[in-house]
Amino acid sequence: MTKTFFQYYHPDFFIEHVRRPNTHRMPLRHDHPEYEFYYLVDGDRNFFVHDRTIHLTKGQLLVIPPNTHHRSIDGTSDHHERILIELNQTHLTRYLNEDFVKSLMPDLDFPFNIYPLTPELAQAFQNSFSNFSKQQNSESDPTPSLIFIMTLCQMLKTLSPSPISLHPDHPSHLHRRIGDIVRYTNANYHKDIGLETVASDHFISAEHLSRSFKKITGMTFNQYLNTLRLKDAANQLRLSNESIADIADTVGYQSHTHFGRVFKHKYGLSPSAYRRKVNPQ
Repeated sequence: MTKTFFQYYHPDFFIEHVRRPNTHRMPLRHDHPEYEFYYLVDGDRNFFVHDRTIHLTKGQLLVIPPNTHHRSIDGTSDHHERILIELNQTHLTRYLNEDFVKSLMPDLDFPFNIYPLTPELAQAFQNSFSNFSKQQNSESDPTPSLIFIMTLCQMLKTLSPSPISLHPDHPSHLHRRIGDIVRYTNANYHKDIGLETVASDHFISAEHLSRSFKKITGMTFNQYLNTLRLKDAANQLRLSNESIADIADTVGYQSHTHFGRVFKHKYGLSPSAYRRKVNPQ
């Protein structure tokens, strides 16, 4: 059973400390507009981030930038304990000087950064978290949380990301292969591709690809393909005056009717209604 040691929600950030004594897989690959700081107190985890799988071990801090697809899955151990922090850089400027906030945030030129903490620094970080969690007993006053976040960011400024941030080792050949397929899909989603064609291009059966893709990413191949296409379409509806039919073609949908149906299922609005909502006249 999951044990929650601490949880604090604020409109501008979320902080949680949990321990799971059993295996656990995040059910779906997801993204969000906040930075995610994931510190592994104990155990190990595999993370699928953007287009690759990384192996996170005890004492490492993973930083994932906004709007980056990710999913955590089991590593080699049957348990893990982690501290999770999600924060919105823009919202923090309500409390702190904007230049100061920017100076604290990591410069993320890659899909993620991994910071290995020395035992001494890991202990200092956990002590800081423990002290803050005892003080944060008021929902209306986020000051202890903000002080802790500032401490975290100041610590990161003294560290350099691990080289594995640039060239991480895949936990297995299958993870490497699915990562290659994700990168291929990221680059070609706007073309007329599907499960069968991608499987054929990568010399793998469609059935095996379908099963393996879901196992590692948490999404079916078609769900992932639609996510890429619809995200691009929504962005074009916000920023361009292109017709809806042209946008559907541009992002890879052969049927405009199908595009309208899946877009509404994803966003709760038809493409035209979505455009009117995000660009009111």
